[in-house]
Amino acid sequence: MKAKKNTDIDEANVVGAEDGIKEGCPINEALHRRLNKVIGQCNGILRMIDRKSQCEDILLQVSAAKNALHRVGQLVLEDYLRQCIEEGVKAGDVDATTRRYARAIEYFCRQSK
Repeated sequence: MKAKKNTDIDEANVVGAEDGIKEGCPINEALHRRLNKVIGQCNGILRMIDRKSQCEDILLQVSAAKNALHRVGQLVLEDYLRQCIEEGVKAGDVDATTRRYARAIEYFCRQSK
């Protein structure tokens, strides 16, 4: 069994930014690693389709890619909570900050139809 790489970030090393995720910040690096993994999984799915692999095998890889992409979204939400909410509370605008975070959660939880 393959050892699982630890691609999570150390919460203490995340740098706050009002305008989003800054270049060179640990969360940015973690997101790049994870998204490159998703891209690799999608390319693998394309190869499986071209090879006419078993449907169950393809679906298993689709599920893995969906889960990996979901984790990217979770990391973005965690970073948003850590940075933007903290800054909003410090600025004394708790209501607007709460609405912004609720909207971000809504976007993340939307289901495709």
